[in-house]
Amino acid sequence: MASNRWNKVVLIFFLCLAVSPYALAKAKAKAKAKLKAAQNVTENVSVAQEASVPEAKPEEKKEEFAGEFFGIKVPLSNYYFVKGALIVFGNRWGAPPETPEETEKCVWDQLLLSFEAFRRGIVVDDEASMVEIDKMLEANQVTFNRQKDQDSYVKWVK
Repeated sequence: MASNRWNKVVLIFFLCLAVSPYALAKAKAKAKAKLKAAQNVTENVSVAQEASVPEAKPEEKKEEFAGEFFGIKVPLSNYYFVKGALIVFGNRWGAPPETPEETEKCVWDQLLLSFEAFRRGIVVDDEASMVEIDKMLEANQVTFNRQKDQDSYVKWVK
């Protein structure tokens, strides 16, 4: 069940990344809130499990980092997420990267934009996101209505 929710969050996140860096900040904040809520549930379950089974101990995961901005570490998972979105949706703010170095630069540019939008509390409302999604679909000359034919829309996104 949590995996299904996470898939929805990731899908929304990919769409927002393709829409604008501001939408990315909004999706990131929502995803962070949902992740925090999921972590609270997980912690409660872990506490209950520890109470009922004393030998059960949660496994510690050491998070890896791709780099840092201004002394703040960038999780490797964020790096790979942005890189994947760039590969899937392309670079909406410039020429498509042609070399591995250009791809790397685009990824870090997007990570920096996302970080700054999050730091400044920049958010985009749902209506503006939907307008940008419609523009993106029109630019890609899709032949379906995403609101009426959600199956086609889901296939297109994948």
